[in-house]
Amino acid sequence: MAEPSLTAGGEVPLTSYDHLLASAVTAVVVQRVYDGKREEMWLKILEDALPHVNRDHQLVDRMAVAAEKLIDFPNGGFRCSAHLDASAAVQCWSEWRIGRAQDVIRKAKAAV
Repeated sequence: MAEPSLTAGGEVPLTSYDHLLASAVTAVVVQRVYDGKREEMWLKILEDALPHVNRDHQLVDRMAVAAEKLIDFPNGGFRCSAHLDASAAVQCWSEWRIGRAQDVIRKAKAAV
């Protein structure tokens, strides 16, 4: 049986670019030991993905705004603020995805 959709219920569907955005922002904010080359790669991925993400989805848009700040402020005084905004966006994204997954699991258990 196919896995139930995590975007059921009239939500704006997520695209591969939306997932790429969320994963790349997450990679930046969870980095524990700074690696400039890796972060440069992630920021480039974000730059390439941003024109394609679905900004009609509230959480994708929040993540995109955070990504733009990370790109605009890779160093310096505003970097801390950009990182905090990105961390908050990742937390909201993760909590939403956890909730959607729990809904799917509950529905699947109820159907058995």
